[in-house]
Amino acid sequence: MFTWIAATIKALVLLFFLLLMAVNAGPSILSDGSGIHGVSKLFILNKIMKHIQLHKKLPNTLKPRKYFDLLSSTSIGGLITIMLGRLKMSTEEALQSYNKISSMVFSSENRKTFYRDGKFKATMLVKEIQNIICQAGHSNDQKLLDPDAGPNSKGNVFICSMTGINLRLGAAFLTYQGLPNQGPDCKTWEAACATTAVLIFFKAIKITSRFGPDYVDAGLGFNNPTKEVRDKAKELFRPNWHIGMLISIGTGHPGPSGF
Repeated sequence: MFTWIAATIKALVLLFFLLLMAVNAGPSILSDGSGIHGVSKLFILNKIMKHIQLHKKLPNTLKPRKYFDLLSSTSIGGLITIMLGRLKMSTEEALQSYNKISSMVFSSENRKTFYRDGKFKATMLVKEIQNIICQAGHSNDQKLLDPDAGPNSKGNVFICSMTGINLRLGAAFLTYQGLPNQGPDCKTWEAACATTAVLIFFKAIKITSRFGPDYVDAGLGFNNPTKEVRDKAKELFRPNWHIGMLISIGTGHPGPSGF
């Protein structure tokens, strides 16, 4: 009950600023860093989308990818962002998928006897992420890169990970192309695992090549990557890159420098 009430209050406050800033034309951006408590993001975001539906008198609740130009996150929040953006889920669909995957991945049956390379088996994480992608109507061969994504499209996705080579430097995974530091050319499930590989829970993951770097979640250095998503927006939407609205949900650093 408390979670529901808190989510409602925060959603109403964010909605007020959303409507206030909507008059300023420019890209709308959603950012969060939620860790294993990512479900709170979905409660809040679901309330926001429902209030937008009421305000605009729409027959159905908009999917976040139909409203926000750029969605960003890291850690397990990155998995949720992929669900909402690349897999084109509604907030309610993402909530159902999140509950399913968390119940399987963090179950006692999936817990390791010895906590080497994390407390839980990463093979279950991979399996459940692939199941979610298939259940959403996509193939596990689906690339993270979306041919329809770009500066003239909504629902672009930017998620953060890190490599074992440099834990101070974020690794970007993007659904759009044509920018510096594009990130690896990988499949959707690989990117989801790379951003979700929280070291205390799972071992690091290699993608695209067994000789490539290990990827882990970027929660320690880039939790709620507001500054990073601002920089990505500048690259993506130039020359008209000024931000019309940026909603930051969840935990993270106190805030980036002023725009």
